[in-house]
Amino acid sequence: MNPLQAYRKASRNAWSRIDMLLAIYSAALNAARDGARLAQEGNTSELIHKRLRLQKMTLLLLDGIAPEMGEVPQRIQQLCVFILDQITTDDPAAWESAVNILSQLHDAFGQIREEAIQLEAEGAIPPLDAEMHVGTLARS
Repeated sequence: MNPLQAYRKASRNAWSRIDMLLAIYSAALNAARDGARLAQEGNTSELIHKRLRLQKMTLLLLDGIAPEMGEVPQRIQQLCVFILDQITTDDPAAWESAVNILSQLHDAFGQIREEAIQLEAEGAIPPLDAEMHVGTLARS
């Protein structure tokens, strides 16, 4: 097997950009769901921790967006900023709004996972620098 084929095969089994993105969306979605529940219960002391977690995950998402690449990344950026705005309150409806947005984004990226992995394996999408971000999720 030539080195390019070996790389492509290894890339299919390795942590990909889309997998990292989906992991961040999952972490954000879990924090938003927990926050919505806590807001509904009126548990403001625990809600603070979920707010910080969701802010952290949303900022990770924002950090990876290249708005100069077109309308889609610009819209995702706007949605992330909206999420950050929504969770400044303890209003359960605002938290549910964040859950709804994150759920839709997570599902949308999940639908293109296989194609994104293929594009990364072919070199059309640069490979993930996993050392830079994996620790962030683990520490949270």
